[in-house]
Amino acid sequence: MLEVRLLGQFEVLLNGNPVEIASRPAQSLLAYLILNTGSLHRREKLAGLLWPISSEQSARVNLRQSLWRIRKAIPPEAENEATYLLADNFAIGFNSALPHWVDAFVLDQKQPEDWSSKELIECVRVYQGELLPGFYEDWVVLERERLRAAFENKMHLLMDQLVQERQWRDVLDWGERWIAHGEAPEPAYRALMIAYHQLGDTSKMIASYQRCRDTLQAVLGVEPSTQTEELLAHLKEDQAEIVAIASEILEELKTKPLPLQKPAPKPPAFLEEGAGLGKPERPPFVARAQELLRLEEFLENSLSGKGQVVFVTGNAGSGKTALVMEFAHRSQEKVQDLVISMGLCSSLTGIGDPYLPFREILGLLTGDAEAKWLSGALSTNYALRLWDFMPRAVQSLVNEGPDLVGTFVPGTPLISRVQSRLHEDTAWSSQLNRLVERNAVIQVDHAPQQNDLFEQYTRVLQTVSRHTPLMLIMDDFQWADLGSISLLFHLGRQIADSRILLLCVHRPVEEYSRLDQGRHPLLRTISEFKRIFGDIQIDLSQVDETEGMAFVDAFLNTEPNRFEAHFHQELFRHTGGHPLFTIELLRAMEERGDILRDDEHRWVIGPTLNWNDLPSRVEGVVEERVSRLSEELREVLTVASVEGEKFTAEVAANILKADIREILSSLSRKLDKQHRLVAAMGIRRLESRRISEYRFRHLLFQKHFYNGLDAIERAYLHEHVGAELEKLYGDNASEIAVQLAQHFDTAGVPEKTVMYLHIAAERAKRLSANEEAVAHFKRALELLQSLPPGLERTRQELTLQTALGVVLVATKGYAAQEVEGAFTRAQELCEEVGEDPQLFSVLYGLRAFHLARANCAKAHEISKRLLRMAQISEDLDLLIEAQQAMGTILFYLGEFEESRRHLEECLELYSLDHHRTHALQYGQDPGVTCLSYLALVLWCMGYPDGGLKKNQEAMALAEQAAHPFSMALALNFSAMFYHCYRDFQKGLGCAEQAVGLSGTHNFPFFWAMGRSLQGVLMVELEVEDGLEYLREGLGIWLATGAELGRSQFLTFLGWGLGLSGETEEGLGAIEEARERMNETGDRMMEAELHRLKGEVLKVQGASLEEVKACYDQATEVAQRQGAKLFELRATTDLARLWCEHGREKKALKRLGEIYGGISEGLDTPDLREAGVLLEELNQ
Repeated sequence: MLEVRLLGQFEVLLNGNPVEIASRPAQSLLAYLILNTGSLHRREKLAGLLWPISSEQSARVNLRQSLWRIRKAIPPEAENEATYLLADNFAIGFNSALPHWVDAFVLDQKQPEDWSSKELIECVRVYQGELLPGFYEDWVVLERERLRAAFENKMHLLMDQLVQERQWRDVLDWGERWIAHGEAPEPAYRALMIAYHQLGDTSKMIASYQRCRDTLQAVLGVEPSTQTEELLAHLKEDQAEIVAIASEILEELKTKPLPLQKPAPKPPAFLEEGAGLGKPERPPFVARAQELLRLEEFLENSLSGKGQVVFVTGNAGSGKTALVMEFAHRSQEKVQDLVISMGLCSSLTGIGDPYLPFREILGLLTGDAEAKWLSGALSTNYALRLWDFMPRAVQSLVNEGPDLVGTFVPGTPLISRVQSRLHEDTAWSSQLNRLVERNAVIQVDHAPQQNDLFEQYTRVLQTVSRHTPLMLIMDDFQWADLGSISLLFHLGRQIADSRILLLCVHRPVEEYSRLDQGRHPLLRTISEFKRIFGDIQIDLSQVDETEGMAFVDAFLNTEPNRFEAHFHQELFRHTGGHPLFTIELLRAMEERGDILRDDEHRWVIGPTLNWNDLPSRVEGVVEERVSRLSEELREVLTVASVEGEKFTAEVAANILKADIREILSSLSRKLDKQHRLVAAMGIRRLESRRISEYRFRHLLFQKHFYNGLDAIERAYLHEHVGAELEKLYGDNASEIAVQLAQHFDTAGVPEKTVMYLHIAAERAKRLSANEEAVAHFKRALELLQSLPPGLERTRQELTLQTALGVVLVATKGYAAQEVEGAFTRAQELCEEVGEDPQLFSVLYGLRAFHLARANCAKAHEISKRLLRMAQISEDLDLLIEAQQAMGTILFYLGEFEESRRHLEECLELYSLDHHRTHALQYGQDPGVTCLSYLALVLWCMGYPDGGLKKNQEAMALAEQAAHPFSMALALNFSAMFYHCYRDFQKGLGCAEQAVGLSGTHNFPFFWAMGRSLQGVLMVELEVEDGLEYLREGLGIWLATGAELGRSQFLTFLGWGLGLSGETEEGLGAIEEARERMNETGDRMMEAELHRLKGEVLKVQGASLEEVKACYDQATEVAQRQGAKLFELRATTDLARLWCEHGREKKALKRLGEIYGGISEGLDTPDLREAGVLLEELNQ
């Protein structure tokens, strides 16, 4: 009988005995097969599902390895009997015919209508917590939420049943259990109130209500619902029918959603101050019935908990935005608790402004609605809905997305909104205050990792969507930056079980290739989502004749008219039913007098209409409409077009030296309401300054005015716009650094361009948008060359090159040629300006590059220079890094005693509390690094117990440091340590975690290292799979430019080949390793190289002399290095060899000497093996 418990734990029992499955991937595979029993699953599907970031080949190897581990842990009871896993070359499944019990099946069973409370209790009793805690694979998250919902549903039924049966003690017991497992389950508190009332304990009844209120306030930031308040009133009045009333209320709650907040909060100050710029404009919308129907279907799916991404695409003017906004309006009216938020990408700054649409979306969800309300983009009712919703969103942000505060959402304005909304402190609002203070300090030097930001953003949305459905709209996504596209891809795979609909609106991206990336990166995301989710795209690009004619008919009929069929047909013939062209042509015809209103206010054909005189393209319509504007209005729009599709009234007024009130009147009354060329977006306040934002109603309008300027006019106006924006934003100019850089770059003002590109790059780095940061740094360096030579330019270039080198390490790996280029140039610049304070960081970066390239002599030389600099400066921070640098290079040189001394000196100086920022400045935490290396050094020197202790300390410190790159290092070195320690299973677990973490955070260097170590460890367990892993990992390792460790990996590859019988190829790999070792000086595994060569020769059947020569050489190297455990291994193998040839006495003497010189670790595999051999020899 197989018993499997997956709720709140992972536990497997076979016939009552625990089954140990140490590998997390194997646990995940077994859980998936069990939870999806009843069918076989294709191997390629399982591999892609469980190892989505691995190559197809690697994923299949992972699958085979996990399958092997499960079979080994759960064998058949007797030979030739059926097994719990069914597998062939194509598919794998769980054998449900064999006896088994699974807690999730008990919880998930479909209940009949007449279930008793006892049967329900037996069902919910198995729920000990969420499914597979600590597992975060996509399929687990989906199944976890489904089972949680099943638990909540059955708890509703149980509490209702117990109340009706008047089982008050059971109500108290199971109510508390529900509270322990649920997220502030209000019905559980109501049940407790009823039970205590019936038991006559009024004080506990009131206390239960107070607990409910406190919990809802602390967890959700809301007051108890009307139902709870009414129940309390009934209980206090002690009505006789209380049980019936309570049951009725409980039943009603199953179908009736809870309100967001009762009583209604006081409206925000801006809603009390006066009206905005006008009522929200809802232009007439016609046709597109099929598209609206499809969108409604997508929304229905998301409301039922099947969230997804939908792409709406079409050419310019095809009506994409109009369709989506009409759908949003209708959905808002239809679904009362639906919350909608929107973010826009910018054609001016898009690819350089990280996460812009997602920042806008989160800002609106957390109450930043004033500007949109003032512009008329939001109705007062919807602004109030967002205001009601804000506490829940902010609390989710505090609990699930702390790193988003200060990166995606500015902290100080957020606190102001929360204070205005709550009027009193709550636990989470106080936590927000502390978080803003902390992040203001930490995020300057401790940028959160991109994947952490993605995970937190996802969790915030998922948490919010449990209480209210979300529709998130991203418009003009063809301009999105790479970070936003990556975040969309991440979200799309995580929201399948959430009430979230993501609408991505874009033009055909095939037309928008990126110069540096070729095909638009959004294409891959769309393609992958289509593969996973099917047809999720609405394409408006192709309009057939029937649809086009229907649009023309419908649009003309939105207002009373006397147009006959001939007019409809001519209009369609002229525009082809293109929405923008049709609308703009009609406006042009109105201005020309070609259509008029009659006495009954109906549209009729004017006397001057000549279809042949009308423009044949939409651009011609735009030209004709613009030509009718006054010179003053054209001048306003020309200046506005230079700022971009979105522009600022105050900037235009200052450049034109006009009164701001006149400019606002021209924009809002004439150009917006009369000519329909622009639209108001809102008003922002920066300290005492107002910023009035507008946008062109279509990019075609902006392009028309901008393209009318020659190069000289553009340069002049871009400089003027940049200068005015600087003045307007003042100390907050860094907020628009990307825009300012664009303006000054186009204007040919390199000094300011370089300055703002540097600011933009640092901001991108803080958001972990490293690709964008690299692009900004490179452009700044390119422009810097146009400035006059001199000390100031040299210092600027030094700062930029050093910063670029640090970011390139994250995106390319330590060994990348670009990393060397940046740090080498920075070193040259340091020499030009003298001993610059940045020289230490520059040399440290170069030392890391040379070490990764296995240029050990150069890395040693630089490390000695770093140590001298640190000692002269007496700077503790520099001394810590210098000692760490020296200790690590000496380890690879095989100088273990000296390595130990430097590593221990570093650790004496180090404290996590005082040196936390080192991880960001230098790449990894020095304490974690030193402990990881020291563990291996101590093992080599004959202190396995001491090494194990340091390894455990390294892992614990990496957890504390919460720095993913340092953790990846610690996991890889832990895998190396356990390989030396010969605990191959533990080592394999560490290597697997290192690969997973490095894949998640895009650390190519440590990913390849972890994959190679997986191979090294698996060679000892399953040779063929190990060799496959090792070859793949080594190939990727070398592709990063890394050479460090190549000789070690080749040595173990040779050993594995020897074990598999391919001794000639194995000896060739070991010989290549020897050559690389002599070239590079990487000698930390030199003794093992000679020993394992002897082992392979022994397998091949070589002579005693040949094998003995290898063991002797291994012993000689180990003695020279002071590596007692390597010496013990070589001596043990040599002793066995002598025994095989009748030389037991010589073997006993030699082995006894080295074994007696080791004082600890007698129960470790190497010493146990040597001890057993000595006992045999003594007999």
